[in-house]
Amino acid sequence: MTRSIIELMQAYIERRQNEGALRKYPPQAILGLVGGAAQHYGMMTGMFGYPAEVDDELVSETFTRIILSGIQTADRT
Repeated sequence: MTRSIIELMQAYIERRQNEGALRKYPPQAILGLVGGAAQHYGMMTGMFGYPAEVDDELVSETFTRIILSGIQTADRT
């Protein structure tokens, strides 16, 4: 089941890249970044007791914004 989900997500990324909505990075790298960040955060908070000061929805939204926009401000002077 996991493989079919990954293949579906990879096809979506490739389609959006071809439409010009996403930069042409390897889809596998994009999926690794998305999945890896969420998995690591989950392990830190759920398994190792790292204090989560924000709710999961805000963390998810923040990850999405970072992935789509980066962490640099528009003014890079």
